[in-house]
Amino acid sequence: MPFILLLLAGMMMPVQSAANVQLRSAVASPYLALAIAYFIGFLLLTVLCITQKNTLSSLFHALKTKPSWAWLGGALGVIAVLANLEAVPVLGAALTFALILTGQMVMSIVIDHFGFFHMTKRKISATRLIGIASVLGGILLIRFF
Repeated sequence: MPFILLLLAGMMMPVQSAANVQLRSAVASPYLALAIAYFIGFLLLTVLCITQKNTLSSLFHALKTKPSWAWLGGALGVIAVLANLEAVPVLGAALTFALILTGQMVMSIVIDHFGFFHMTKRKISATRLIGIASVLGGILLIRFF
């Protein structure tokens, strides 16, 4: 089941990009477009948080126990979505997401290999490197053909 949900989540990302590009065009600002998109996301998350138990106690616990870098996810997400918003109209959805996927794979392998951010260590293997090379080959095919 998680595989199907992840595939669906991946399918939503290009749709999200297309929606954000249209919103950017309507408001003539990438920052305002993302502020609107994130505000709508905030409203949805607020409703979801209200329906959950122990949300506030979980927040207070996290404030006390987690490292400062654990709070960077939102800022990193804004930067990633902004880069995506700028790239899709220029490069197209396929090349943009192929490059995003490659960046994700490279960083994921580095994080796994060294166990950064308290992740379980998983050594770099030849098959993982072949996977990245395959995606790079796909990027070349998308870009030049």
